[in-house]
Amino acid sequence: MKVDIEIDGLDGVVKAIMRSDPEIHRAIAGSMYEAAYIVEGRAKALVLEPPKTGRLYKRGKVTVHQASAPGEAPASDTGNLAGSIQQDVDEAALKARISAQTPYAEALEFGTRKMEARPFMRRALAESEKDVADAVRDAIKKVKL
Repeated sequence: MKVDIEIDGLDGVVKAIMRSDPEIHRAIAGSMYEAAYIVEGRAKALVLEPPKTGRLYKRGKVTVHQASAPGEAPASDTGNLAGSIQQDVDEAALKARISAQTPYAEALEFGTRKMEARPFMRRALAESEKDVADAVRDAIKKVKL
């Protein structure tokens, strides 16, 4: 399973302007890449950055891994989760999709019957909301009408 979040939600007024001015559409399409990189970067940072406050696990004689506590972003162990986070932009639809593609991403994001959620994708989007809006707004401002 994978976890996807999408950035879209441009209101009808902006969509109408884009249809009437291809330059605005191009500007917003370009800003979707910036928006996607912002959210992708935040999701990776949430997984990779300490501190985590969950249980400590000893691996072998030396290695210790500190897990995340319920409600925290997952703690990186192998780097696979952070490495699986990627983005894809659909310029025509003005959408960006950020995905975590490991088999366990969904279980971490939403929890399971046996484990509480360790949200990281939805949190990344929420924490990036202002920066994403600023990127789109700045792109529109640069267009000479």
